[in-house]
Amino acid sequence: MKAFSAALLAATGLLCLGTDSLASTITVTLSFQGEGSIGATPFSWTTLTITAVGDTLNRVAISGPDWAGYSLDLASSTISIPGMGNYVFTWPTGIQVYNANLSSDTAFVFATSYVPNGTPEAGQVFIGKYLVFTTWDMLSSLAPMTATDTVLDNSDWAFVLRSGSTTAEMLRYDSASIAWPAVTIQATVSADPVPEPRLSQLVVLGLVGLGVFAYRRKKGPVPAEKDQAQGKNC
Repeated sequence: MKAFSAALLAATGLLCLGTDSLASTITVTLSFQGEGSIGATPFSWTTLTITAVGDTLNRVAISGPDWAGYSLDLASSTISIPGMGNYVFTWPTGIQVYNANLSSDTAFVFATSYVPNGTPEAGQVFIGKYLVFTTWDMLSSLAPMTATDTVLDNSDWAFVLRSGSTTAEMLRYDSASIAWPAVTIQATVSADPVPEPRLSQLVVLGLVGLGVFAYRRKKGPVPAEKDQAQGKNC
């Protein structure tokens, strides 16, 4: 009995230690002005809005000799262009935040053609060193703020796919009319109320159940079951 109780206690402890943190969805929106084209169709100066969605469980710490922060590979990113519609980025996208960065003036980056947890490439939105980024770790929401210390690439950004279409087209962005467009950024983090169990937890739980069943068979029927059996024999 003591051995079985010890085993059950150890298995329960393993389940508790193996509990995963709750998954959280992070949604980052970036709004800014510019002009450009999608495929052969140009769009004039207007407000563009990028909506980027990811899972904070995919966040990783990054660091170098004189910088440190976090990187997150996004699950999906879309861009909304008035008069054109909504488009999905078909290239990988990601975000990075630098809590400390002595090697450049950048504190936040959204990038397309994103190298997972590596160097951003192609279309990029850079935001400078604002105080809020020194402590932001992507695990909490970020109140809307408008940044004027920004850099947006004037280049081919990425292939995008319009809702309902099967043909991807190149998005080209141009901010030639203004050197550093203001960018409004906001981030919302919402926790998933359902924990994600590990496979090992499910296996241990199953083994505990089998152990209880085997133990009861070995010890024989419990007193209530014995009484019922005696009643049937009378």
